[in-house]
Amino acid sequence: MRVALVALPDAAISTLAGIYDVMNVPALMGLAGPGAKPPFVIDIVGDRPGALLLASGLPIEVQRAIDDVASCDIVIVPSVLLKPSGWQKGRYPRLVDWLRRMHDGGARLCSACSGVFLLAETGLFDGRDATVHFGYARAFAAHDPELASWFAREQALDAAIAESIHTVSPPPELRTQLLLARKVIRPRPWWRKPASNARR
Repeated sequence: MRVALVALPDAAISTLAGIYDVMNVPALMGLAGPGAKPPFVIDIVGDRPGALLLASGLPIEVQRAIDDVASCDIVIVPSVLLKPSGWQKGRYPRLVDWLRRMHDGGARLCSACSGVFLLAETGLFDGRDATVHFGYARAFAAHDPELASWFAREQALDAAIAESIHTVSPPPELRTQLLLARKVIRPRPWWRKPASNARR
């Protein structure tokens, strides 16, 4: 399978290099067996080939420009480091357009952790569930009013249950049920949009 691992200035080098190494293990260690082809052929792709400084200031070598990749089977966006100001949309229009083209051509789009911020710019998540690392959940919700309102409703319900636990002093068995309910509805790292908003 042809895998394109996306390099962009916001990327964390540990994630990018880690994914590259792990997926290359069969080839590097000869685990596929004598004469067998490795399961993955991986290229680090980016806006242009050559050295690229990542978020930590360390460089990585972009092997192929996205303009030279007409199709692939899997695209992976590594985790990105978000500054206090959050993710700034619109900085990578060529990458976003390329991601859409890869998806239209049948590629499976994947991300590690916060790499979902770049994938979300494609619009392919509109009306669908999305998952993000809990540390970036608020920042992710801030980019979508529907996600933000869903997050607020879960917060309100969580607060109501917490108040009932601490002010009503329920019996032990009811307290356990309330604690479990609070754990279930507490704002989570995934955001479920109402089904009526989903586009088929």
